[in-house]
Amino acid sequence: MDNEGSHNAVEKPRGVVNVTTNMNCTISLDGQEAGLTEDAAFSFQDVPFGRHVLEGATHRHFTSKEIFLSLPILNVKLVLEERGGALTIESEMDDCQVGIEGESHECPATIDNLKRGVYPITISGDGFRFTDKVRIQNNQTTIYRVTQQLVKEKEKEAVLRHYQHALQMPEVTLRDRKRKVSALDEILLNENRFDLAEGIETHRRLVQAIRQEEFATETMTKAIQVEKLRKKKKYGLMFSIIALVLVVAVAIAVILTRSSRNRHDEQAYRKALQSSALIDYQDYLKGFGKSANHFSDARAFVDRAERDEQQFNRAKVSNTIASFQHYLAEFGQKAYHRKEAERELTKLIVKRDFPATMKKMDMVVVPGGSYFMGASPAEKGNSDNNQPQVWVKINPFAICQHEVTFDEFDAFCRETGTTLPNDARFGRGKRPVINVSWSMAMDYCQWLSEKSGLAVRLPSEAEWEFSCRASRMSIFFWGNQMDSRYCVSGRKRRGSTRPVESTLPNDLHLYDMSGNVYEWCSDRYQDPFSPGKNEKYRGSSYRFFQKYEKNESQNPVFKAWGDRRVLRGGSYKSSDFSCTSSHRSGALPETKRNDVGFRIAITIPE
Repeated sequence: MDNEGSHNAVEKPRGVVNVTTNMNCTISLDGQEAGLTEDAAFSFQDVPFGRHVLEGATHRHFTSKEIFLSLPILNVKLVLEERGGALTIESEMDDCQVGIEGESHECPATIDNLKRGVYPITISGDGFRFTDKVRIQNNQTTIYRVTQQLVKEKEKEAVLRHYQHALQMPEVTLRDRKRKVSALDEILLNENRFDLAEGIETHRRLVQAIRQEEFATETMTKAIQVEKLRKKKKYGLMFSIIALVLVVAVAIAVILTRSSRNRHDEQAYRKALQSSALIDYQDYLKGFGKSANHFSDARAFVDRAERDEQQFNRAKVSNTIASFQHYLAEFGQKAYHRKEAERELTKLIVKRDFPATMKKMDMVVVPGGSYFMGASPAEKGNSDNNQPQVWVKINPFAICQHEVTFDEFDAFCRETGTTLPNDARFGRGKRPVINVSWSMAMDYCQWLSEKSGLAVRLPSEAEWEFSCRASRMSIFFWGNQMDSRYCVSGRKRRGSTRPVESTLPNDLHLYDMSGNVYEWCSDRYQDPFSPGKNEKYRGSSYRFFQKYEKNESQNPVFKAWGDRRVLRGGSYKSSDFSCTSSHRSGALPETKRNDVGFRIAITIPE
């Protein structure tokens, strides 16, 4: 027994690693193949805490990632990329080097991990140097052989290019002719190195023909013509220079004047473009008039902006859905007040659809009012945690008839990729969601706000108690004695949650305000006897509210200095005392328990 206990004491904790990939592949952990992903997902169970290496592979793709497991559940995403190709250089030549991608390698050489594509390479050695191109394919090795025959062919190609260039040289002047003959002579000196039988004959015939007397005569004739033309132009050159100087002087003066004006024109127009302000465009037109470089564009902007401003002002005055829709339809994405108009249009649509949305979301509008928050002095077993009572004013708001169910929260998880919470084997469906932290509840509210366009949130502690009491000041919202028809509590030791709306509602038609699961509130929470920044107001929100004059507070939300958040309402395993309307407790925001859930509230749009 002692050995077994000692073994268990040093055994590493274990957890779950959930892997998602961008494609189905074979998954391996620490070099051991575990299987194939299903729908691009795989889960490793009972993995020891510590460092591990995850690998995902297909025949054309691969990735590897090091992870460190220190939590019960770790979510990892693997992105597989195409495997690269390789290039192998083989050489018959000594002291051969290959250059690729800015790096030089001694031959023979193999360069790995090259992406698919065409690469330029440089081959150099003793007495030779040339460039070529190679094509790399994924999952393949491309072999490039440097042979004496290849080097000879590359040198031939270089000579042929030189020859073609020489043939294409112009022959306008005597100097051009001499340069062409010199280039052809150089080719003749080198052509014996190569086996270019037909090309050599072509070179020789061409050069011999050029060197014949006929070529010399033609060359001298062209030279004489060039000399005559030069003499003819000599006498008019002075007058041309004088005229050119005068023209240049006038042109410079005009250019300088226009350049200065254009510079100021462009600066003013650039300022208007950057600000997109109507006043800047108006100043631009006023300063440069119809001769402005961008007159048409600026005039069009001013006309459009003035019509835009008039139409938007009409929409604001009428303040209807149709008026803002007409404004946005007329001016589209270029509307000067597009964001403000879209914001106002959304508010109007949300306000119009608010009653139908409330019904669809099972929400109840709670009228505003005032009440004494907390336990009355007559209630037994209470303490500074919910006393003394505070007179609180609440504005109208909406709250859900029931706690958020597994069906509703699972839809959020599937859409956002959040891990589904554990149901503790109680069942899902219409049962209240459990094992959700305060942060997860806030994420759900944010997600629902974006989908509905409404300000979805957690209720404040004051709003929650106001809704629970439903104008009753009794210990429970139905009276002063526990009644299991209204509450799923620990009295009968049911040991699990029940589907929402299984009990009788309160006078506002709200279900499970007592029992079933504890409900998160937005307020911070602190134990009444824990030290705080200010001893006078340490502890619960009830002490905090004493700062307000005449014990009054308007829609209070307790923003204490602690990290814990408020829990209200009791649960299926709570005592009768924990299910009272005034009972309160708290937990850290990352807490997940099988008796904690939440319900949503909505701020009524103005």
